[in-house]
Amino acid sequence: MKLKLLLFLMTALDPEILILDEVTRNISPINQEKIQNLIQSFKGCIVAVSHDRSFLEACFSKIWELTSRGLIKIT
Repeated sequence: MKLKLLLFLMTALDPEILILDEVTRNISPINQEKIQNLIQSFKGCIVAVSHDRSFLEACFSKIWELTSRGLIKIT
């Protein structure tokens, strides 16, 4: 509940950028769609770190992966 409230407050304050670290780690599958909708409707820039590939693909138009060879653009 705290995470959903924090995300709502962060987007309601209308910042230009959000930096998110493993945002789906502590969210139940029931709330995944709500969080994705909130992120998709955000008008600014979002930098997110996540191991949840389905979340990344659902919410972001550009995905980069950090590998031993460096940063590689996936999409």
